Amino acid sequence: MKTTAWLLNVAAFVVLAPSPAPARVFEVTVNVADGCAVPAGVTNLALKTATELFAASGVKLRVMTKKTWGADDDAIWLRLMNRAPREVGKRVLGAAILDRQPRAALVFCDRVMEFAETSESNRIGILLGYAIAHELGHLLRNEPGHSVTGVMRGHWKQPDIILMLQGAIAFSSEDRAQIQARLTAKEQTRRLAARAK
Repeated sequence: MKTTAWLLNVAAFVVLAPSPAPARVFEVTVNVADGCAVPAGVTNLALKTATELFAASGVKLRVMTKKTWGADDDAIWLRLMNRAPREVGKRVLGAAILDRQPRAALVFCDRVMEFAETSESNRIGILLGYAIAHELGHLLRNEPGHSVTGVMRGHWKQPDIILMLQGAIAFSSEDRAQIQARLTAKEQTRRLAARAK
């Protein structure tokens, strides 16, 4: 028990160690289609948690609530689904659609609640925020792979919940760099296209 507590404290220290300020802040529009059967306060806390996680990576999320699902210029979609599709594995909390338009992050609220192992609103809201950040992270990195540590880790375990509730898990430095590089390249492509017109 003492060893576990010591390891969690060391992990929290390593993850909370100050990271260098992002090279630049990018604004990303996220259209949210909310179908979760949770109180509005839970969804608001989830979006706040995800926004804070991205802020440390130099990404300002501009959250818009939309009722209709569809393509929208440069925005990405976040679809909060009440239930996971049957074909999705039992431990999967969400998915990212990278290969079609609109690009979208799907988060399965029933799976997040199962992972939380409680009906406590604050806990569910924070964990839902981490699941949102993870799936949006796939879209902003533009790749389906996972990291060994941090928000983009492939499999979260029960001890991770404590660290998430403490705000001790963030995007790894590699993931922050990849997000910054991807958004920089996207902006350069957009500028070149505008000049060519």
